[in-house]
Amino acid sequence: KDITIVASGHSSYLTRKTIEKLKTLNIFPEIIDVRILNPLYINDIIRSVKKTKKLLVVDPGWISSGFSAELVTKVVENLDVNCLTCPPARIALPDAPAPTAKVLEKDYYTSVEDIVLMIKKMFNNIG
Repeated sequence: KDITIVASGHSSYLTRKTIEKLKTLNIFPEIIDVRILNPLYINDIIRSVKKTKKLLVVDPGWISSGFSAELVTKVVENLDVNCLTCPPARIALPDAPAPTAKVLEKDYYTSVEDIVLMIKKMFNNIG
């Protein structure tokens, strides 16, 4: 297991779809599907991050003040950050209203390719 990916809702579905693409890169994720946000059961997530040393949160909501912000905060508060090999990363909706035109959706909503690209960036930052 090379990276902990935490997701919720539709983001969990997208994250599971990345598995085959990541295997071709020789990256094997540990995926945690968070189904209950309150209370947030953080112990399994922290245990996984200690093992993989990397954290990516894929959030179906907006980037500011959302699930991903809270989750990264809770992990960092309860973990020796020196164990991480790169900073925690988040993928979420931009701080903008949802598009009303179909042509804008590709740039707004998270895709499998967005997740794979972020993971590639996280692995390339390892020095």
